Amino acid sequence: MPADLQINAPVVWAGPNCHLVHYPLRGGEQYNLVVTFHSREQEVWGVRDGSKEEVLSYFDGIHARPHQMLDRPTSWRRWATADRDPVEQWSFGRATILGDAAHPMTQYLAQGACQALEDAVTLGAAVAETDGDFVAAFALYETARVPRTARVLYSAREMGRLYHAKGVERLVRNSLWVGRTQEQFYDALQWLHGWRAEDCLGRAR
Repeated sequence: MPADLQINAPVVWAGPNCHLVHYPLRGGEQYNLVVTFHSREQEVWGVRDGSKEEVLSYFDGIHARPHQMLDRPTSWRRWATADRDPVEQWSFGRATILGDAAHPMTQYLAQGACQALEDAVTLGAAVAETDGDFVAAFALYETARVPRTARVLYSAREMGRLYHAKGVERLVRNSLWVGRTQEQFYDALQWLHGWRAEDCLGRAR
């Protein structure tokens, strides 16, 4: 890892139609680098080998400091990403779904697994609340979870748009972030990271 980028935190570099994320693993012995770009190809869902040449073709115009990282990986894996518009019903009788089956979302807020865990906690609380009446429990679970997961999904889409902004939209994004304190960023994300298990059913009750 270049010496000037050995930063003990997740770091995001945003650019037009692309962004890079890197963070240390194993106490800084390794680094993970994730690049995201708007593909020129018609994507097919799945995972396959990527290539340095393809990555470089999407990051040709970025700043030299993050660009130096693109020569470092010894291998690339390529994931297609997608989401789905939220739906209002996840349950049918005594069957329900959670996680990506219920609300697949893009990675821009790093919330896919987090929302699946919240689903599981809420589902357990709903079953306990209804004394094992699964039909009633699933209805309570949906009432609590559908609006929240939809908000996270829509927010992830918007974060992708902010990361990949170009032209005037990029200027607007940059002006929104100038001068914001760390506390203001925390406050803006309180709705997301302030979720608590003890409140998981909330108004759904």
